[in-house]
Amino acid sequence: MVVYLLEKSRLTYQQPLERCYHAFYNLMSDQVPDLKEKCLLSNDIKDYWFVSQGKLTVPSIDDREDMQFADEAFDILGFTTDEKYDVFKNTAAMMHMGNFTKDFVPVGK
Repeated sequence: MVVYLLEKSRLTYQQPLERCYHAFYNLMSDQVPDLKEKCLLSNDIKDYWFVSQGKLTVPSIDDREDMQFADEAFDILGFTTDEKYDVFKNTAAMMHMGNFTKDFVPVGK
């Protein structure tokens, strides 16, 4: 439960030197050519509040390579193309949902 709560808070807020969930940056990497279009994502990661509060890149992390591994893993597990894109779309939906909440006043402020 403690890990869950920590990770849940990391989705909505990051310290300046932290990144949000790696899957968001993978989606934005252009490794899967038509992915952004199918997920209704722009080309600018700064358009997504949840994702752009902290660090956007880390020198030791290759988001394109990580996306390639994830895409291949879905194939190995037997996901259909539609099932893969459903997972990607659900992940992208969290990026979009961050823009609904960025103007809300946090509890206690």
